[in-house]
Amino acid sequence: RARTAFFSSMSHEIRTPMNGIMGMTNIALKNLDDREKTESCLNKIMAASEHLLGLINDVLDMSKIESGKLSLKESPLNLAELIHNLISLINPQLKEHQHELHVETYNISDEYLLGDTVRLNQIFTNILSNSIKFTPRGGKLKLEIKQLTLAPTGYGHFRFVFSDKGIGMDQEFLPHLFTPFERSQTSNTDSIEGTGLGMAITKNIVDLMGGTIEVTSAAGSGTTFTV
Repeated sequence: RARTAFFSSMSHEIRTPMNGIMGMTNIALKNLDDREKTESCLNKIMAASEHLLGLINDVLDMSKIESGKLSLKESPLNLAELIHNLISLINPQLKEHQHELHVETYNISDEYLLGDTVRLNQIFTNILSNSIKFTPRGGKLKLEIKQLTLAPTGYGHFRFVFSDKGIGMDQEFLPHLFTPFERSQTSNTDSIEGTGLGMAITKNIVDLMGGTIEVTSAAGSGTTFTV
């Protein structure tokens, strides 16, 4: 069942950017003297390649999770820097969809931490990318970060709340949100790319960090993730 679900979900997702890469490469080769057209093709090839790499990384991460080989690395990080870099990373997507992201912080007393920057970024970008994709153009997104007091000595306890006013999700779908390859199937989501792996991976990373992830959503009223 898992193999069938994998092939039905991934065959189309992988074929789409591959066809784009091949098609744009052929056009570029036939127009080498036309700098503008060649540059346009190369930019589209780059975008399709990044999308394809994202799909491959998701599949590899899911494979690591299922074999119990996903691990965390511990290195120094600065929380303010992490959030600044996160915003820089997703800024092109925000601009493309003409969204605004408002960030608020509360009671942050420990900025310098030990943690896995790559996996934290993965959690945050997966959630924010979904908010961006599933919010109509010109939307307002919000991220609230608060340090909580209840944490064992030597540990930091932080709450990250991501909220949007996007298309939201049906109540029937919510229990399946963190299941691999599951996507909400509505006329609003049919044209939006995705494998259905992002949230499953996010949940597994959060679990590995000893954290929790909760979601509240309603169709047409937006979604809030609390990590």
